[in-house]
Amino acid sequence: PAVPLDPGLAEPCLAIDAPSATLYYPYFSDQSGAAVGIAARSAQGVTRLFPIADLHDSVVDIQYIPEYESVCVITNAGAVYLVPVHSDDAIQLVGVFDDGVAAASWSSDRERCVIATLTKKLVIIAHDWDVVDEIDIDDIATQISWRGDNLRFSAVIGSAIYLFDQNGAMIARTIDDEFTHDAIIGCAAFRPSGDLIAVAVDHNAGSKGVERRVVLLEGANCLRHGQWTISSTEPITGISWIADSDAVTIAMTSRALRMVR
Repeated sequence: PAVPLDPGLAEPCLAIDAPSATLYYPYFSDQSGAAVGIAARSAQGVTRLFPIADLHDSVVDIQYIPEYESVCVITNAGAVYLVPVHSDDAIQLVGVFDDGVAAASWSSDRERCVIATLTKKLVIIAHDWDVVDEIDIDDIATQISWRGDNLRFSAVIGSAIYLFDQNGAMIARTIDDEFTHDAIIGCAAFRPSGDLIAVAVDHNAGSKGVERRVVLLEGANCLRHGQWTISSTEPITGISWIADSDAVTIAMTSRALRMVR
């Protein structure tokens, strides 16, 4: 069954501090609809707001960084903020990508972050904000996902899925001939345990029209492993695995989640 998303969350950016069971997410201005800060919701339902003075943009990624006891916020305008959430320390602007950011993702050990810029680059930064590498790519990357062991990450670049190691060396990409009747739509996620990548595609089913599908790729070489057809005509807007790797959750345009096992 479809589960409605919280209508107060205008963007699917969430971060969790597991030890304290606190959920962090952007909150928005009623006037402009832009994110203006970070909200923290405890397991007891108590919400605390952390306004960011210069934030009036869309949030591309948000992640809790235990080492700093802070939330890292990356915006589409290219700003990277560090928001202390367990102290009264000042919010820091730790970096700016002048040409804007399309996507970003931290590794699960919080050692590295991959940032896709609007100038067709992948920038890998370390937890201390040093740049590990910059990679020129053929198109703008729209989504990045790390493998569970943090040794590889995938990126949706144009109409293909690319696979890189943690230092930015390209390992593989999808083969166009395997997607003759499928259009990769920009949503992909590595399985937390194992070596599979779930990818959302629109399948041209001829007289039946467009079918929404989830295709599984081998995490070693980006070759097709399997697929599911989704019983909905709504476009897929997001895809992720649940923590135990047994199922995939799919966000639809109706702001609902569907689970596929």
